[in-house]
Amino acid sequence: MTAKPVRKTSMIDLSRKFSLRAVARIAFVTSSLCLAASASAHDFWLEPEQFQVDPQTTQTVNVRIGHPSDRSAWSLQPERLIGVRALGPTGLTDQHQYYSPGDEALTFIPEDEGLHWVLIETQNSISELPAEAFNDYIKKEHLTAIQTDRIRQRETDLPGVERYSRRGKALVGVGDWMAASMDHVTQPLGLTLEIIPMENPLLLQAGEALPLEVRYRGQPLAGAQIKVIRLDEEVKPGEVLTDEAGRASVSRPAEGRWMYHVIWGTPLSESYPQDFDTIFSSMTFEVPKG
Repeated sequence: MTAKPVRKTSMIDLSRKFSLRAVARIAFVTSSLCLAASASAHDFWLEPEQFQVDPQTTQTVNVRIGHPSDRSAWSLQPERLIGVRALGPTGLTDQHQYYSPGDEALTFIPEDEGLHWVLIETQNSISELPAEAFNDYIKKEHLTAIQTDRIRQRETDLPGVERYSRRGKALVGVGDWMAASMDHVTQPLGLTLEIIPMENPLLLQAGEALPLEVRYRGQPLAGAQIKVIRLDEEVKPGEVLTDEAGRASVSRPAEGRWMYHVIWGTPLSESYPQDFDTIFSSMTFEVPKG
C-alpha cells in the first residue's frame, strides 16, 4: 500500500490564519519601546534661527519635537526625508541638501527677497502604545476618526499601532519682503495635512482675526484640533476646532514666535500591519516686537 503523502504547511498557508494586523499585535513591545513611541507623538515644527534673513545667505532651520517647555532637536534621518523645499514669490525651489544621520537642522538658502515658506515632509515611522496610553492620546488630540473606529471594532482594550509621518512649514521673511508678491502665503501648498492661513498673518494687526483652514488630502477637514502655542515664552496653549468647512479663527498675536499644530489619523485596511495612518503638521511664524 502506498503511503499517503504528508502535506507540508507553507508560510503562505500559515499567513492565511493571521491577518497582517494580527501578526503585528502578537509582536511583543517592551515598556521602554512604548515610552519611546509615546515621545514620538509630540509636536513637530520648524524653527529658523531667524525669521528675517538676508538673500543669498545660508540660514539654519531647526527641526524640533516635543513641547516648547520640553523641546529637543529632531535627529535627522536622511532616509526619512521626502522633501525639503521653499516656496517664495518666484516659485518653488529644492532645498534638499546632503544630510548625515544625526544632523539637527536643515539649511535654507533664499535666492530672492520676499516671504518664503520653508517646507519639510517625512516618511512613515511606526508607533505602538498600550491601550490606556493610546486612548488618552487620541482623546487629547481629538482624533475622532481613530477613536470611533476603535469603539466600533471593540478594540479600546488593545494597544494602538500607527504609522505616522510629519509635515512642517515656517514663514521666513527675506530682505525687503514687503515689496514682493505675497499671494502664495495664503495658498495651499499641497501637503497631505496642512494648516493654511486665509490672511497673511504678518499684515494683520494684533488682535485681528486670523482665519485658518485645515486640509487633509486636499479636502477641508472638519473637527480637527488646532493648537496655538507660543515658542519663545511660557504661555498656556490655546485650542480651537475646525468647523464643517474645515475652518477656524484665532486672534493674531501681538508679538513672539508662534506654532499652529494639528494631528489627524484614519483607520488602515486589514492589508496593513498597523491600525492607523497619522500625520503631524505645523505652521510657524514670528511677529516682531513693536
